[in-house]
Amino acid sequence: DPAPLAAAEGVCRKAVELDPSLVETEKALASIAVAAGRFDSAAATYRRLLERNPQDADAHIGFGDALDGMDKGTEAEAAYRRAIAAEPAYWGAHAALASYLFQRGRNQEATAALRKVTELVPSSADAWSNLGAALQMEGDFSKALQAYDRSLRLEPSKDAYSNLATSYYYLGRFPEAEACYR
Repeated sequence: DPAPLAAAEGVCRKAVELDPSLVETEKALASIAVAAGRFDSAAATYRRLLERNPQDADAHIGFGDALDGMDKGTEAEAAYRRAIAAEPAYWGAHAALASYLFQRGRNQEATAALRKVTELVPSSADAWSNLGAALQMEGDFSKALQAYDRSLRLEPSKDAYSNLATSYYYLGRFPEAEACYR
């Protein structure tokens, strides 16, 4: 349903009209444009934002998302890497790069980026679960188990148990796999 997106866009436009210095609101408008498939418009907004502040990691990430939507993969990857260069301790930049790499089957590189995410936010259950998924895709089920276990200790969830069960299954540990579904 596009109605909530259109409503959000209208509110953001009004806010920027009232105060053109609202950078976060401009980023929200660009993000809405990406979600709506208006990648050229989003890219233009992110370009303007980056001209004003080239160290804005979130703007680099959004720019990467817009470029990716325009099938400009090499440029998108460069934008994600600029986000990391701008703010190396920002987990979101590493996660964005990992997602991009993972979608392209570059699992080892994605796994390395996800390891960095878990270093930066070791208390994030999602980060550990994502690392587990990447390790599982690489066929490293033992390390995937460790990542899923860490995720579950932080925040038990149905998805994490299901992922853990899959790793147990591929390791031939069927009783443990079955126990995850109980």
